[in-house]
Amino acid sequence: MSHLKVGGLLVAGFVVCALLIPTGALSAAPSLVGITDNSGTRVASVDKAHQLLAAESDPANAVVIRATVNGTNCGLIYTVPAGKALVLQSLTMAASFTGTGTGTGELVVYSGPSCSGSIWALAYFSQAAGTSQTINENLSSEAVIPAGTQVDMFELPSLTSSNALLYGYLVPASAAPAGAHYN
Repeated sequence: MSHLKVGGLLVAGFVVCALLIPTGALSAAPSLVGITDNSGTRVASVDKAHQLLAAESDPANAVVIRATVNGTNCGLIYTVPAGKALVLQSLTMAASFTGTGTGTGELVVYSGPSCSGSIWALAYFSQAAGTSQTINENLSSEAVIPAGTQVDMFELPSLTSSNALLYGYLVPASAAPAGAHYN
């Protein structure tokens, strides 16, 4: 093999190495990555044990409201604590009818005392005697009920009994999501 060929191979080898080494070194170098929501305002964080904290809220602030109303009653099911706002995420409403024929009715969740505030959820039921029906609804993260607000539930005839499960979490009133829908 001539010296020219060996020299050419060495130069080509050095060029290839020069091009590949910075790329490899760069990919091995630590880099900072930020995980945010679509708006770029909420940033996920990492705890001291280097675990990603991806929940929307601390589990200690989780709220699950279970309510039952029998007959045409208005019932208080929850009061948002002072200094907090309730962010509703989803709800499940179920109703049963034990009469004859077909039972129809509505289950309404209000934010306000004595079922007089704004309507947060409304489910219409129409079912045969001896049956039950369930309706699930996911709410936007902007369904926020302010501090001190009563959450009431009302059942309109002719349902036999109605149940609701509301899921959400509490945030400081000052940290309620931007652009939140308050009723």
